[in-house]
Amino acid sequence: TMGLPRVQAVLGILRGIGPSELLDIGSGRGAFLWPLLDAMPWLPVTATDVLDGRVADIRRVAEGGVTTLTAVQADAADLPFADRSFDVVTLL
Repeated sequence: TMGLPRVQAVLGILRGIGPSELLDIGSGRGAFLWPLLDAMPWLPVTATDVLDGRVADIRRVAEGGVTTLTAVQADAADLPFADRSFDVVTLL
């Protein structure tokens, strides 16, 4: 999915912003998440999804050695984070 125009566009914007902590809402199967982690392996990313199985998949990746990745099961309408916890939020 790295070649998807929307993924490339957002990655370009993120390179310009230089975030220090990113929240990805609705990470799903990782169409944006995996290219993000590949392009910015130093960036702490919290990935959320409402579905148990998708969160479990993301957690397995984190447990497999992607130390900058955290997975949280959450509904986009009711996120369990304090205000200003992240300097960038993505939702693709």
